[in-house]
Amino acid sequence: MTTTASAKVIGLALVVTVAAAVAVGLGHDSSAAAAPPLSAADHAALTANAPLVESMPRALAEVPQAASDVTKGRVSVDRARQIIAGTPGLRPLADAISAPQAATGQLTATFRAVVTGAEAVNPATLPAALTRLQTVQAQIAPAVRLVAARSGHPLSAAAALSAIEADRSAPAVAALVGRWPQIYGTFVLIEQAVA
Repeated sequence: MTTTASAKVIGLALVVTVAAAVAVGLGHDSSAAAAPPLSAADHAALTANAPLVESMPRALAEVPQAASDVTKGRVSVDRARQIIAGTPGLRPLADAISAPQAATGQLTATFRAVVTGAEAVNPATLPAALTRLQTVQAQIAPAVRLVAARSGHPLSAAAALSAIEADRSAPAVAALVGRWPQIYGTFVLIEQAVA
């Protein structure tokens, strides 16, 4: 086979390969692909966790109340909010307290879409949103400890967690902290469903 003939055969093979790839690509838009249906057990688990997911914005808004409660009112809710906002290391939590819907909106929207079988809105952003929520959740106990220390009554990490989980005037944040592994597991399942 001559060099010209070989080049034509290779060129034709490339054209066929590219045409096939384009045809497959046109038939499969990965950003709009429907997630496979959930198993009955997964759907039941997600549905059971819906109240926890839906209460996340309220939980974030309750953090200053929980911090105040730990001090038995020696630090007001407003002062607790100021202490948290004034601490650079707690910026993600402070931002979430100020705008709890913004902090949880992508997660709750994707959760609802998966549970109802609708197409998830921009599922590619879910991992980053979950990482941000994990950061915020991890800052709740340190924020409560900081406020307690400012009141003159420092708490250990274990005591702060116990106090938050037992706080009846801030039940949503108590659930967020106390049932965090369950909430996190819910969103891992959601990530798998939209992957």
